Amino acid sequence: MADPRRDLTLLDLPPHLIASIDGLVSEAIRSHLPKAIDEALHQQGFSNEVAGLIHLLAARANDSKDATLEKALTLYGLALDAREKGNRLAILNQEDQIIHDVVGFDAVPV
Repeated sequence: MADPRRDLTLLDLPPHLIASIDGLVSEAIRSHLPKAIDEALHQQGFSNEVAGLIHLLAARANDSKDATLEKALTLYGLALDAREKGNRLAILNQEDQIIHDVVGFDAVPV
């Protein structure tokens, strides 16, 4: 016969018990998750510099590290596509004037 305690979820707990552990769980996640993410990045071969840059950009964008890295890689892919088509990569102002040429992505001769 199956142990009935194994089928319990947090939703089965009394609300006052959930409320009493809510702050503890939130604090545990807040304090341990960033370290766990950094450790995972290092295990995947990312240097401290790259892990720190991902953390900084995610904080600036108020986004997750995963989403930040995905967006950065998408932008990098677009830059490579532009270069392969012989185009330049630049930042334009609101009047469509070039205010910054992005170096390192010069057009490849076709």
